[in-house]
Amino acid sequence: LLVLDEVQTMAADLADAKLKARIKNTLVPLQTGTLRMPVVLLAGGLNHSLDVLEDAGVSRIMGNGCLHRIGRLKPHEGRSVIRAWLAEDGQANDAPPDHIEAWVEKIAAETDGWPQHIHAYTPWAVEWLQAHGGAMPSTVPDEVLQKGREQRIAYYRQRSSRTPHHFRRVLARMVRDVPEDAELDRECVIDAFESVTKPAARPARQVAEEAFDTLVRKGMLSPADHGFVFPIPSMMQWLVDNYGSSRHGR
Repeated sequence: LLVLDEVQTMAADLADAKLKARIKNTLVPLQTGTLRMPVVLLAGGLNHSLDVLEDAGVSRIMGNGCLHRIGRLKPHEGRSVIRAWLAEDGQANDAPPDHIEAWVEKIAAETDGWPQHIHAYTPWAVEWLQAHGGAMPSTVPDEVLQKGREQRIAYYRQRSSRTPHHFRRVLARMVRDVPEDAELDRECVIDAFESVTKPAARPARQVAEEAFDTLVRKGMLSPADHGFVFPIPSMMQWLVDNYGSSRHGR
C-alpha cells in the first residue's frame, strides 16, 4: 500500500524537470503494472489533485469506486460519524441518550459537516470520555470545545503560513462582504497582491503570482467552475475575522 497525501503540493515539484522525472519514475510503474508485486495507490488531495496526478503520469484513474470526492457531509452523515465515534471509542454507549445527542449536536454545530473539523473536535471528546470511564455529562465540557477550536485555528494558520500578512489582509478585505461560495478571479487577486508589493529584487507581478499559487497549493483556495473558492467557508470567515479590519492580523 502506497499512501500519497496532499497530492496538490506536487505541482511545485513537477515544475522542476529533474524532480518531475523522479516522481514519474516512481508513479508510472504503478499504472503500467511493471512492478514485481501488486501495489495499491491511495492518494488524497484537494480539488485539482487529479490534474496533478495526470501531470505526474497517473492518468487512468476511473470511477467504479476508485475516485471519491469528499466535501462537507450532510447533516445526518456528520452526526452519524460523531455519534459512532463517541459511542465506540469514547465508551459512551451506556450514557443517557439525551446526553449523547446533546454532545452530537454541539460538536456538529462546531464542525458544520467538514471532515477536517470533525477530526479536530471528536478525538478530544473521546479522550475526555475515556479519562472519565465513559461517564458523559449533559453538556460538552468547555475544555473539549476549546481544544477543538484550537486545532481548527491551527489548521487555518498552517494553511496560510507561507502567505505574508499583507497579502492575507488584502484577500480578507476582498472577501469580507461576499457570499461564502463566491468565486474569485485569479487575475483580480494577483492584481490586488501586486498593488501592495514593495519594490524588491524580483518583479512585483512575480511575487504576487507566487503568493497566489501558494494559497492554492496550501489549500486556502481551490479551483472552481469559473475561478477559485475557499474550500471550507469557516476558513474564509477566520481570515476575515483576523485580517479583514485595519488592525494587524494574528
